[in-house]
Amino acid sequence: MAQTTKIDLDAYLTKYESLKEKRTFYEEVWDLITQYVYPRRNAFDDKTEIRVKNIYDSTALSAHSLMVDAFTGYIISRASPWFRLTVHDYRLQDERPVKSWLNEAERGIYAELEQSNFYDAAATCIADASSIGTTILYVEEDEDIKALNFMPRHPKEAYIATNKHGKVDTVYRHFYMTGKQLLEEFGQKPFNSEQLKRLKEFPFEEYEVLHIVEPRILRDPKRIDSKNKPWLSLYILLDFSGTDGKALVLKESGYDEFPYVVWRFKVATSEEYGRSYVWDALPDIIRLNAIGKDLLQAGQIAVKPPMQYPAEMRFELPLVPNGMIPYTNPARTIKPILTGVQYPIAENIVMNLRNSIREQLKVDFFLLLSRIAQAKTEMTAREVIELAGEKAAVLGTVMGRINSEFLDPILQKTLILGIRAGRIPPPPKEYIRLIGQGLGIDYIGTMAQAQKRLQGTQGITEGLNQLLPLTQFYPDILDVIDSDKLAIALAERNGMPIDLIRPKAEIDKIRENRAKAMQMLQNAQMQGGQREQKGTVPQGVSGLAGLVGEPGGETGTPEAGSSLPEGF
Repeated sequence: MAQTTKIDLDAYLTKYESLKEKRTFYEEVWDLITQYVYPRRNAFDDKTEIRVKNIYDSTALSAHSLMVDAFTGYIISRASPWFRLTVHDYRLQDERPVKSWLNEAERGIYAELEQSNFYDAAATCIADASSIGTTILYVEEDEDIKALNFMPRHPKEAYIATNKHGKVDTVYRHFYMTGKQLLEEFGQKPFNSEQLKRLKEFPFEEYEVLHIVEPRILRDPKRIDSKNKPWLSLYILLDFSGTDGKALVLKESGYDEFPYVVWRFKVATSEEYGRSYVWDALPDIIRLNAIGKDLLQAGQIAVKPPMQYPAEMRFELPLVPNGMIPYTNPARTIKPILTGVQYPIAENIVMNLRNSIREQLKVDFFLLLSRIAQAKTEMTAREVIELAGEKAAVLGTVMGRINSEFLDPILQKTLILGIRAGRIPPPPKEYIRLIGQGLGIDYIGTMAQAQKRLQGTQGITEGLNQLLPLTQFYPDILDVIDSDKLAIALAERNGMPIDLIRPKAEIDKIRENRAKAMQMLQNAQMQGGQREQKGTVPQGVSGLAGLVGEPGGETGTPEAGSSLPEGF
């Protein structure tokens, strides 16, 4: 079906107003969060000042900052590998062309991220999601520098909608551009002469712009032009009407893939915007700051209490150090008014609120990860890892959403854009299906490993610990365990790079060669025993014995003339 060329602006503007109305509830909470927890994000009422005047206790700020640093450092550390590529089809895992391409693609993605602004942008996204609950990231290829550009959008700019599967597929972004920026971005074509004159005369005046990205319903999939791509891109100038009094279309085009990454920290049933741990802690945060304000006032009263004095002395009160106050009647003194403020009671309430906030924002868990990373603790490494794994299990749903809504789309976009730009090699033609649903991503950062060690290896180690004592009564009990699969599972779940694990065919070949070498050694020993009576030893026997190793002997280097199977 061919796309119609006429754009129904009224329909898009009606949808925009509907999306604005649905977001009103969240904006009230977001405004409180930016006041008390995340003041670096400017307000949601279009004011640009950073507001800290309502903060009287920094517990929530420091806890949130620790969470952001922990998620950034322990999930996507710039200093160490944090993901590896795999395939969902286990039958392809041992295919050499597949393994070779996975290694090249993985190195290519790391290089793409390193050369871009990804790590800086990701920190901003994590700060948004872990406080406000929703983060909006726009990803594009920067043609000027031939690298990817990751641009976090302020949540106040974006209005979102989901499809039937609950995935965000629509973003209406409202933002401002100056007249100069409009001409640089869209040229003169969208404007009439009167509008051009105004833009040139007032180049720094700001105008409201709406950028719409959503699935394109009417399109011809056989055509490859920008107006028939799967995703619609439509720029509308809202507040700069033409002579007809309507909004102005600046540009219509499209995308091959959804250009946004929208991550919701947690999502409640039937809601589209996310929530975070800060949402749950917000009542305590507000109460703590209210009490902090009262305590500050109480402290000021304790240090500088209100004074009572004779009325006729009101012009003779230099209440400063070394102040001199003349009087004639010693009985008429100046004295403070006792207020009866009880500090201990207020301090107990403050400590309880601070502990509650730290608990809700998982401060203990993130500090525990720091202890693991630094390896400086009185606990054994195993105890710390198991404790961290138990705490990490509580973050299971959050970690799953980070992977599925944030990191997975970023890595997939990076791979596709890198291949399209020629910086990452495509897979072999017979494995082209790997791009997309066939490709798997395994996360190996510190936080992911903490979960895997508990959930992935605890059952294995506990099972072995219970089975091994029984072998003295039932020697064949370990026959039920596949030692190869056991070794591979432990290696993978402890973060060993997949390219260090030999494929099954190579393992079988090594074992076959070893068996042949052992058989040759046994044959040579038998022949040697028969010839010892004659005082001769067959050539090459000492070399084989040194390689394979005899009981109580030392491993050595084969002597000249020894014959070994291929691979030794």
